[in-house]
Amino acid sequence: MRTLLAPVRTQLVLVGGLVLLLGVLGVYWPVLDYDFVRWDDDISVTQNPLITEPWSVELAGQLWGGDQAMRFKPLHWMAGRVVHEYWGFDPRAWHAFNLGCHALATGLFYLVLWRMMVDAGEGAGEAKRVVIAGLGAAIWAVHPLRAEPVAWVTGSTYPFTTCWLLGSFLCYLKGHARATKAAGGWLAAAAGLAVAGYASYPIGVTYGLWLMAVDTWWLGVVPWRGAAAGRRPWGRWLMKHACFMLPALAAVAITLWARFVTPGIFSEAPDIASVGLGLRLLAAGSALGYLGLSVLWPVQLTPNLPPLTWSAATVGSMLVLASLAVGALGWAFGRREKRPRTALFVWGFAVICLPSLGLTERPTWPVDRYTYLPQIVLLGGVAVFSFHRLGRTKISRAGAIGLAMGLLIMAGVATRGQIAIWRDSRTLFTSMRDHPGFTDRPGQQAHVYLMWARFEIAGGHPQKGADLTNTAQQVYLDGINAAVKRNDYSEALLLLNHLEYHLGITPVMKRERGYWLLQSGRPADAQAVLREVMAEMPADERTILLWREATGQLNQMTVDL
Repeated sequence: MRTLLAPVRTQLVLVGGLVLLLGVLGVYWPVLDYDFVRWDDDISVTQNPLITEPWSVELAGQLWGGDQAMRFKPLHWMAGRVVHEYWGFDPRAWHAFNLGCHALATGLFYLVLWRMMVDAGEGAGEAKRVVIAGLGAAIWAVHPLRAEPVAWVTGSTYPFTTCWLLGSFLCYLKGHARATKAAGGWLAAAAGLAVAGYASYPIGVTYGLWLMAVDTWWLGVVPWRGAAAGRRPWGRWLMKHACFMLPALAAVAITLWARFVTPGIFSEAPDIASVGLGLRLLAAGSALGYLGLSVLWPVQLTPNLPPLTWSAATVGSMLVLASLAVGALGWAFGRREKRPRTALFVWGFAVICLPSLGLTERPTWPVDRYTYLPQIVLLGGVAVFSFHRLGRTKISRAGAIGLAMGLLIMAGVATRGQIAIWRDSRTLFTSMRDHPGFTDRPGQQAHVYLMWARFEIAGGHPQKGADLTNTAQQVYLDGINAAVKRNDYSEALLLLNHLEYHLGITPVMKRERGYWLLQSGRPADAQAVLREVMAEMPADERTILLWREATGQLNQMTVDL
């Protein structure tokens, strides 16, 4: 540790880190008494064969697939096997794993900020570095958006992966320090830790792009600029970054293969025909804006975020957020020569966000856990900016620190309330039900009631489970009726598919599915459905009429061809 922190006053840095970690543990310690929740903790942990089954060659191969997760994360599965080996399914151990990873990530973020401030120099005292680095890391660590990945067992992939990447970046900075004699060893360690991060969860697969931005706008060690331009060997620089980029590309390839070829228990990823390229780019741009602005207004947080509906209000909000994101990127790029640090943190935030923008999925607003890694870059930039500006302006240093402390206290109080929704399944589902946006999407609303019902039945409350199941069925039916009234047959078909999958449907409902398919211009699909209905209700006049209409449409299509 002394080698890592030399030549500064190690004791002051360690004391600052200790105070920081005690504060983080003080906010999050209640999670150690929390239970598993019926919100993916079953498929991720308690009923996950990748964790419970004896070790074998076949199991090792399954770690690379998408049967139990939509993403590539073999190292995280291995960590779960270790926890299970020693503590079984004691929820205290699993929550301690989450909290321990988050505490470690916080400490590493603190050291990264301190290291960057040391590199920035500017004659600052060590106390100033420690205070600003500590406040920056603390505000990130106790922000309400951190509640989900810390208090939810399944969310442990985010702090676990972030620890590897922060450790890698700390080594990367040390490897480029002027006084370092063993730069190659530090860079090798940075590459190894990065590979571990990629194998933990692919939220950090664009980390190599971040390092290129750091080389360009922070360290100035690129072959094409500065006094040494033309003398630095391109081959060495490219080889260094290949050590970070090639493993990331491999992780991306495996993730995409698992998502599109072996989706396992999850729904298939949407193709371009169902979600066009333009909509994907709009959703990605708005998600980028959301991931940045959500740090300022973390209210009405919920893990229950269904796919978006394309209303005028939604599209308008997405256009505003996407425009803000693109505008910020353009502004930072235009000032890259005069303000390279600004360019680094704005563009660095964008590249780290890329895996969380949902380009391969149906558009939705980003969930809280997606902010975990990107907002390290964002708040890190704020901390470095504060370090640079304090003492150079008329802003009172004491006033600025007091403001930061006030924000920190407010964040801690809000986060303590937010983690409480993860206490157990009943508490979580109740919080979802009470959220103002719960009734906006009947499909997701019914899904929550069904998950809640299964939890109650498994817990020995069959009547409560039956009531919740009936509620879910009624939500589906009401949603279908509302969709039909506004001629939204796509929504009606989607809800009916969900209802059939979970609870089953009657022949009359199947008949109406045939009608909605006809109205949607899909006569071949309608005919296939109606053929099945005719076998169940051969004398039903409406079914016969719909069959004739479907046949007529198909014949007309044949003539047109």
